[in-house]
Amino acid sequence: MKKSIYYSLRKILGTNADFFLIVGQRGNGKTYSCLKFALDEYKRTKKRFCYLRRWAEDIKAFRMEQLFAPFVDYIKEIFGEEFTITYYRHKFYLVNGNGTKIDTLGYVTSLSDVSHSKSIAYANLKYIIFDEFIQMAGERQMGNNEIGRFENVLSSLIRGDNTDVKIFMLANTVSKFSPYFIHFGIDINKVEQGQIITKDLPVAEDSKIFLRVALEYCEYNPEVEKKISKYTTSKMIRGGKWEIPPTDDIPAAIGEIATEKLLFSIYEDQANVIIGCFLRRSKWSTIEQNEATMLMYEKYHHREFLVLRTIERKSNYFHLSEEKSLNYHTYNDINLMLEDIKENCDIDFEHELYMGRVFCDNMFTADYFNNSWLRFGRVTARSLL
Repeated sequence: MKKSIYYSLRKILGTNADFFLIVGQRGNGKTYSCLKFALDEYKRTKKRFCYLRRWAEDIKAFRMEQLFAPFVDYIKEIFGEEFTITYYRHKFYLVNGNGTKIDTLGYVTSLSDVSHSKSIAYANLKYIIFDEFIQMAGERQMGNNEIGRFENVLSSLIRGDNTDVKIFMLANTVSKFSPYFIHFGIDINKVEQGQIITKDLPVAEDSKIFLRVALEYCEYNPEVEKKISKYTTSKMIRGGKWEIPPTDDIPAAIGEIATEKLLFSIYEDQANVIIGCFLRRSKWSTIEQNEATMLMYEKYHHREFLVLRTIERKSNYFHLSEEKSLNYHTYNDINLMLEDIKENCDIDFEHELYMGRVFCDNMFTADYFNNSWLRFGRVTARSLL
């Protein structure tokens, strides 16, 4: 049999984890492999799966009806020529040639529809496939408690006779920003392409019972890139690189004297980081030649611009947070904070951003800032940094 060019679960299944996080280039077969695995396991054990997405819009009937379209021949191969799979009201059914629903293969739900999940009995469930768990660039925020929603859905799914459930979490490398990496204590910056890491997490303090989390950053697949290389320049789609725009170097001159003053800060609660915006002033001199007199003279230069960095402390003057208990210098309304900065400091941050006078110390700070900016309801700044 010819070896498939697409992603295989074989290596990560060997970790015997409870949570399997799989990230990599789009189109490499992550979802296909998991769905095929779910079909094989149902055929072997009659255990069912649940297909999970972040938003209810992602599991509309017309989308779910196409989910198993690539498996038409494979369904006939393992179940018989007359069999198909159909979707109806949050369930996938195995259907015979007479159109009779023989059995439930799997379930469908979303994080944004937690109440719906609580009202369904998920009998004989063994596998959960959480597809596209990393938020796409420009996608609206779910709120500051996505992990809480995720755990509520899991508590609805994993109950009764459902024990030892395995959870697959799949995503394209669209962003290193994800509350799930924080939740599982994974520093995604340290995971190399092609690497699998595992972590054993205690289920409670002082507990001797552990959950094993495995993360695979799929190796680069040149065959997948060949199929789509003429249609896109995306680093994520072509090679599985993280889709984070590179940031320009912070302007600097030889011999400059620079000072920075913290203007405002934003607390990103999902990543548990504070992004600080600094007003950077620099001055330096160069030796120039007067074209008329040919004499050398010292020319003085200065400039001001804004720099974003991750910091440990919050600003004592303008700090943005989702906290409900606010002091005089803390805001949970970004419009009000930006207006106050403009009025009191004569700095129009959004104009500076638009004019390209805001720099980041690295691309990860840019990613955190972009997600924070979106969280507070502003138009994406990703392309402007």
